Amino acid sequence: MEILNLKYNKFCEPKCKGYKKISKYITIIDEFFENFDQSKDFFTSREKWLCNKYQGNSKPGYESIFPHWVGRSLMEKYIIDNKISEDMNSYDTVCNFFYNSFDKSITSISQSSIYPHVDTICEEEDVLSYICLINLNDISIATKFYTFDGEEFCTKEMHSDWQNYSSTLQKNMFDYCNGNPTTNKLKEYLNQVENLKINFIRKVEYSPNQAIIYPANLFHSPYIPAEFNENNLRSVLRICFNAKKSKINYFDYK
Repeated sequence: MEILNLKYNKFCEPKCKGYKKISKYITIIDEFFENFDQSKDFFTSREKWLCNKYQGNSKPGYESIFPHWVGRSLMEKYIIDNKISEDMNSYDTVCNFFYNSFDKSITSISQSSIYPHVDTICEEEDVLSYICLINLNDISIATKFYTFDGEEFCTKEMHSDWQNYSSTLQKNMFDYCNGNPTTNKLKEYLNQVENLKINFIRKVEYSPNQAIIYPANLFHSPYIPAEFNENNLRSVLRICFNAKKSKINYFDYK
């Protein structure tokens, strides 16, 4: 029987050489893994699931699922370095494999990479969910960030407005596309919407073995150019966790 712990412990030691603030809420982690090639091979060679409607979200492509403690162990150095008070039981760890599908049918507006989404809205006032994405590709990748109605964050108070607005756009998009929307058709539709409340504000690039970390309730989407296809997947290790706001706001970046 193959025990994955042995390979994981041997090949996937985190390094987290340094931290660079891109904005008040977005950070880049340099040299996330000590041995990038071995770590990349470990995470990208595991069994993959095809994403489907039963996930409860519109995530496309494929994913590999890992025990929650994998994310906790990988983020441990970052957590200690920045004196973060995290919920140790909140970790969720998957490897996402996306590809460009602009000409293929989509099932929802958020399944595209040109319309933003938010991942988690915490119910507790003093807690935020955070997402860390580690670039496992041999080239730089990017994540895009937006505002909705002038706001970068989706709060509990505005969440229903965000959902209603997106649902209305989605219904109108399906009508516009005669029930068979693609990402290209969605882009065409959004370009003719008057007073669109969605505004693109920045694209953050991160190199191989770099990671990006940001609050899960920022409006964002992956950037998936044409070079990523079903034979060349955009591979990202995604770690989510909850942390106290009071600690997050006082990161000491060095």
